Amino acid sequence: ITHLRREQMRTRFDVQRPESQPTLSVELNIPGVHNVLNAAAVVAEHAAALELAGALLEKFGGDTLAEIKERVRLWRKKTAKFTGR
Repeated sequence: ITHLRREQMRTRFDVQRPESQPTLSVELNIPGVHNVLNAAAVVAEHAAALELAGALLEKFGGDTLAEIKERVRLWRKKTAKFTGR
């Protein structure tokens, strides 16, 4: 979080993103640092979900959700003896 600024009943801040991604500017219509932290947590959770989705697609590929589910099912079956599931 950078450039935190309060303007009347609004709070503005920037979120630095990795590498080549542009800075994300956020404006909240509510004051308070705790609200900034909550909003930043949502941004971080979204970024983590996108990274996980990308890793899943890279690992299992597929053009449809059905294909991905089948590949995950087969992978789980193959690795069950290692994971104990």
